[in-house]
Amino acid sequence: AYVPGDVPSLRCVFTWGEAMPAALAQRFRSGGVRIVELLISTEYWLTFVGGGGGGVPGSPQTVFEAISGLDFGVLPTEAIASADAGELDAGALRRDAGAVGELCLRGPAVMRAYLQDGAERRDPRSFLHAGDGPYFRARDIVRITGSGARRGVQFCGRSDSLIKVGAEFVNLADVERRLEALP
Repeated sequence: AYVPGDVPSLRCVFTWGEAMPAALAQRFRSGGVRIVELLISTEYWLTFVGGGGGGVPGSPQTVFEAISGLDFGVLPTEAIASADAGELDAGALRRDAGAVGELCLRGPAVMRAYLQDGAERRDPRSFLHAGDGPYFRARDIVRITGSGARRGVQFCGRSDSLIKVGAEFVNLADVERRLEALP
C-alpha cells in the first residue's frame, strides 16, 4: 500500500481503466501527488482527461474534459438496439448537459474504422454513421457535463460486457460460462 513519503520524488499519477478508490486517491493527495485520470481505449486515445475526482468530497465521479477538436454525443440507452441493427445515424445523438447514454465520438485521436484484410470495416455495433464521417461507439455509458468549451463526461458504466483482448472483443459472459464448465 502506498504511504505518503514512500516515494518522495512522486509528483503525478496517471490512472485509467478503473476508477481509483477514494481512499487511495486521498493518500496520494495527502502526499502532494497530482492525480490525472484518463478515459481512453485503443480506439480513442487521450480524448478525455480528468483531474482525479476520486476521494474529493462532493465529487463521487471524475468529470473528464474533452480535448480540443473532439466531437461527441451520447446515444440514448433506449436507442442502442436500433443502432446495433444499423437503423440509426448520428442524428440520434444528444449533446446537451445531463444527457446519459452510450458515448459516440470522433476527432483527431479517434479511429475511423477497423481494418480487416486491408479494407476498412465499420459495422453498426462499432460505428454510428454520419454524412461527414463516422462516430466510434465506445460502449461506455456516460453523462454529459458542462457546455461549450467546458463540455465533458462522467463515466457511468458499460452498455455491454465486452472487453478487448488482442484487438478482438471477448464477451465476459462467455468466459464465465467456460470457467464454470471446468472440472
